[in-house]
Amino acid sequence: MAWYRCSCGALKEATPRFGDTIVSIYHMHQATRLDGSSAIVQMEEVPAPPPERDLLTGSGGEDD
Repeated sequence: MAWYRCSCGALKEATPRFGDTIVSIYHMHQATRLDGSSAIVQMEEVPAPPPERDLLTGSGGEDD
């Protein structure tokens, strides 16, 4: 499995369907153009996010 993030902040987890390689992941930006149409944006692979419990407690190694 791999994690992908869009420039807008959308996060997606993907698992290869055929073989063991993920070629690309895309995200739809709704109504981002002046004509009201959508834009397809390629997401980039990122490290796995920390477990949810770490996000809720704020344990990131910084002193408060």
